[in-house]
Amino acid sequence: MALTSRFTLKFSCIATLASFAGCGTTVVKAPPPEAVLAGTWSVVFDPPGYNESLVFDENGHVTERIIQFGSGVGSTTVTQTNIHKSTSVDGAAVHIELVDTGTLLPGGSTVPDCPLFQTCTVVFDGSINDALNVISGRFSIQSTSANMTTSTDQGGATLTKQ
Repeated sequence: MALTSRFTLKFSCIATLASFAGCGTTVVKAPPPEAVLAGTWSVVFDPPGYNESLVFDENGHVTERIIQFGSGVGSTTVTQTNIHKSTSVDGAAVHIELVDTGTLLPGGSTVPDCPLFQTCTVVFDGSINDALNVISGRFSIQSTSANMTTSTDQGGATLTKQ
């Protein structure tokens, strides 16, 4: 009889541990709040300048920044990759930071954000609408040289999901 009660006790312990372990249940992790940014967003500047798009992955990280100068013959398109620094979405507040290292364009000029060979941070702070398809806010450029960081307001911008 003692053998049977030991077996019953062991079996009930194993069954209890198995129930805590989940026994094959799959836990689905919720996507981060930044996932609402997944996809391509066109950027319209105020005042207007050049055409730009930002491409976000499913975690809200910027995977591409596409900048087009001019249209038709003679236009230039620059695609930047590996530029994601940080992204956060907190309620309606959206904060995006991109690394820019001064992309050289034909003719010797640079992409408008950062002087050549200097590392800058492109910062966008804005607010997303209830439909999650328009973000209104402002861009700024932060550049650091020696022990000094300079932040330059680049004006307003609207990001629209494509």
